[in-house]
Amino acid sequence: MTKTRVEVDQIRKDLEESCSSDSPADRETLESLVRLGEEARNVIAPVRPGAEFRQHLRDELLGVVRQRPTLVVASGSDNRRWAYIVGATLGSLVPLFGVVAYLLRSRLTGKPQHAPSQ
Repeated sequence: MTKTRVEVDQIRKDLEESCSSDSPADRETLESLVRLGEEARNVIAPVRPGAEFRQHLRDELLGVVRQRPTLVVASGSDNRRWAYIVGATLGSLVPLFGVVAYLLRSRLTGKPQHAPSQ
């Protein structure tokens, strides 16, 4: 018995065990599904590409890899990176200076700064 036949028999057995209904319609549906599976298994066979096709595909893929452009990194990007770092640092310090100014003003005037209540 081939491996495919064993698989189909195991599937049939599992389906019959899981089928809780004894109605003829369910049994008929089960049998038609198993037959359909067997027919599909018999018709569909694994296909391996030929050696000529594999060699052609290999050559084509290698050609694509060889034609791929290389990545060139511009040397001017270091200056731009530092500009972003300095800008981010200054942007983070501005709110901090605002909080410090608020706290200093509150302490020097002796009263907290807040919105007037209505």
